Amino acid sequence: MGQRMARHSDAKRVTDNGFEQTISRYKARSCNGCPLRYRCHRSRTERIVQENHLLRKIKEREREKLLSPEGLKYRSQRPQAVEAVFGNLKNNKHFKRFHLRGIRKVEIEFGLLAIAHNLAKAAS
Repeated sequence: MGQRMARHSDAKRVTDNGFEQTISRYKARSCNGCPLRYRCHRSRTERIVQENHLLRKIKEREREKLLSPEGLKYRSQRPQAVEAVFGNLKNNKHFKRFHLRGIRKVEIEFGLLAIAHNLAKAAS
């Protein structure tokens, strides 16, 4: 119906990775009597929408980079064989972050992951 939503509150949330995010909550002023209410939401109270403004801005900026001519050129050059290995490490082996600090230690940690991946390939 074009109704503007008023900022209701801000909340801090910590992600699984330990990053702190600020979430803004917006609340509709009056949903009672609105003919589109049940197409919009099913809550008994007014509709509340949550928005992470910083994350939205970052996603927009990165989407612009990916869809630019230069971004399309680089994306077309990415080797597809490597993507499957990283996907396997992230999804199947649950490896999302390096646990050690420093270039040398990260190289060792990644080397262990590569050995584990190659042994799994050789075993199958």
